[in-house]
Amino acid sequence: MYTLYYLNKNLQMGTLKVASLDAPVLIPENLIFSNIRRGINFIKEPNKCVDFTDLERLIISSEFFDSSLVNEADFRRANTYLTPLCPIELPLILDVVYTDRALWSYPYPVVVLRSNTVDGVFVPINGTEGASTFTNMAMIEVNETYFLRLKDAEIGLVSNILQHYMPT
Repeated sequence: MYTLYYLNKNLQMGTLKVASLDAPVLIPENLIFSNIRRGINFIKEPNKCVDFTDLERLIISSEFFDSSLVNEADFRRANTYLTPLCPIELPLILDVVYTDRALWSYPYPVVVLRSNTVDGVFVPINGTEGASTFTNMAMIEVNETYFLRLKDAEIGLVSNILQHYMPT
């Protein structure tokens, strides 16, 4: 889930909540975007595929902003769209499972889940989501056979499933 913060023509703050930036976002009123948040984390350098203007990117990346710098022509028009320039949400793919670790390439922390069966209930490998959250690699239990899957808890995206085999 993304939250887009904006200023309208009266310089009042507003927000738009969207599940994904891969689909066009309808602009509800004349506005200029001032900040973006993914889940609970603010993004200071938005993805190049989000069609923000140069001024919007400057505002988003700055600590302070002087609203007197905004001209009439800088506002986006109501009933237009913020459209993606290329795919924004990366797929979440569990690349490989070795004897003692799992590897993947994804820009955000994910929860590593395990199940005894491929269609069973997947639970965090270390008991809780917080203790089972990793970025790009996780050490895993060696002496068991089970299935692994990744989950981006902020947006609910899940990965493919790979099996971990107990070494012989």
